[in-house]
Amino acid sequence: MCGIAGVIGIKNIEKGNAVIEKMTTSLAHRGPDAADYYVETGVAFGHRRLSIIDLSSDGTQPFRDVTGRYTLVFNGEIYNYQELKSQIDYDFKTSTDTEVLMALLIKKGIAGLNELNGMFAFAFWDEQTKELICARDRMGIKPFFYSINDNQFLFSSEVRSILQSGIVEKKLSKRSLEEFLLYQTTLPPRTLIEDILQLSGGEVGVWKNNEFSVSNFWKMENTAKKERITQNHKAVVKDAVFSAVEKRLISDVPLGAFLSGGIDSSAIVAVMDQVSTGKVNTFSVVFEEKEFDESPYSDLISKKYKTDHHKILLKSDVFKDELIEALDAMDQPSGDGINSYVICKETKKAGLTVALSGLGGDEIFTGYSYFHDWKKLNKYKSLWSIPQILRKNSAKLLPLIAKRRGARLKQILSLPEFSIREVYPPFRQVAMLDDYTSGTNNGERQVTKSLLKNIGDNINDLPLFSQFSIVELKTYTQNVLLKDTDQMSMASSLEVRVPFLDHELVETLLRIPDHLKHKTYPKDLLVECLDPLVPGEIVHRPKMGFTLPWKFWLKNELRSFCEERINYLKQFSYFDAQKLESMWEKFCAGDETIPWVRVWQMVVLSYWLKKQEIEIS
Repeated sequence: MCGIAGVIGIKNIEKGNAVIEKMTTSLAHRGPDAADYYVETGVAFGHRRLSIIDLSSDGTQPFRDVTGRYTLVFNGEIYNYQELKSQIDYDFKTSTDTEVLMALLIKKGIAGLNELNGMFAFAFWDEQTKELICARDRMGIKPFFYSINDNQFLFSSEVRSILQSGIVEKKLSKRSLEEFLLYQTTLPPRTLIEDILQLSGGEVGVWKNNEFSVSNFWKMENTAKKERITQNHKAVVKDAVFSAVEKRLISDVPLGAFLSGGIDSSAIVAVMDQVSTGKVNTFSVVFEEKEFDESPYSDLISKKYKTDHHKILLKSDVFKDELIEALDAMDQPSGDGINSYVICKETKKAGLTVALSGLGGDEIFTGYSYFHDWKKLNKYKSLWSIPQILRKNSAKLLPLIAKRRGARLKQILSLPEFSIREVYPPFRQVAMLDDYTSGTNNGERQVTKSLLKNIGDNINDLPLFSQFSIVELKTYTQNVLLKDTDQMSMASSLEVRVPFLDHELVETLLRIPDHLKHKTYPKDLLVECLDPLVPGEIVHRPKMGFTLPWKFWLKNELRSFCEERINYLKQFSYFDAQKLESMWEKFCAGDETIPWVRVWQMVVLSYWLKKQEIEIS
């Protein structure tokens, strides 16, 4: 796991050295074990290394082949590199997965990406053809940001690294700001900086002759079109889960797992115990606030599998002291993220460099209630054949979500058509633009339409649960959960691996019909295929999700900090100061219509804007 950076088209070697050093130095937290550069006329590459596989200097990057023609900077892990190595006719000099990736690209070019199993973001330079190939792994686990400026192509693992170049202006993207306010994140290809873009999961880009072309080397919805899996489906899923976990135990450094005591993390730990030769290291965050404390469940799994268990007691006063450090770790602001920072920091302190996470289990095994709301809504899709004005008053006909999400339901009933593209965005929308801003907002509908614009029409032919899995994985999972996991784990130089997002496992689940995924209780397919590894006390416990006691802390220990941040936003005419003030006052007064995440995302945005010295015009 590492940090990568580069500039193509920089003419002056002296300037190239200065720029790439600044860009790479800003990534030091991503790779504290080594740093190196490669600079020649027209190109500059930098790399920060977190040593995981082959700890020797053989793994130093930028990596160059023996001829000097090819240069590679690579962030991530190729889990099947040993298998690929045995299949490639190449004179290997090292035992690294980096050299295997280079050999694959030399021999097969972009077509070789289809053979990779792993998480990765890389840039591969051919000095002879003057062509740069860039790619991001299928699920978007590892980030790849880029900017095109005056015939120069800049790239990096982080936005702030590109800004450190001094070549790209710190100009806020108003469109991306709207995306953040609606969905607590920005959507590829945009970022909050106007001139910095990002590849999406499964995309490959080619820079040649001062032009950059982007295409997909993998599309999730296309793989789901393969033949349905109905025979021996539990055995098929079990094999895929075991394979996904076992691949992610390849490491030359100590590794462990996050353990909340929920089904997903318990399943990961259980499988690790089955396939590991030694004792599993596990880590849990515990709270004094019993409403949020899951330690009885994580203790149960730890005792069952005799793990070396570490409890991290998080008190509000201690967390407040570390809050600024956590916010500073954010390359891009997020309404979540701080949760991941806490456990990653403590896991690294305990001496581990790699941790497995249960992230992705809800998305592929239909753990969220949204899956079932979507399926129930389909029973009423005939409503979209009647005029919109009549449909908007039909909320009482849809009791499934009226009680919990009345406003969201009215929004869905106002949509021009019934499809996953139209219906999904309201499920993940945190707020309306009118909640924060004044005047007429024409951008909201445009942002909503763009959320799923890169998903093919053939998704409508898939099973309903598979449809929802795809849009979850391509939007919320990639752009919130994975983004946060990457930036917060890398802040502590910790590599986090996510077995449930192994692309082969994902493809398997997408091909399983709805009636085999959820019969009696959430994620019963996962539990049954692993039976008896996950005990009933875990399976039938109340679902909590890993979150901090925000709604208490924001009103008390963090109250003055939050108030200061919200007041900072009031100076920008883009926001309606009265609406911001009203939101804050209602939240502090206990108004349940104002969730803590709506307040917190504004606090985080404010902190980020001020730290980066960016204004909203």
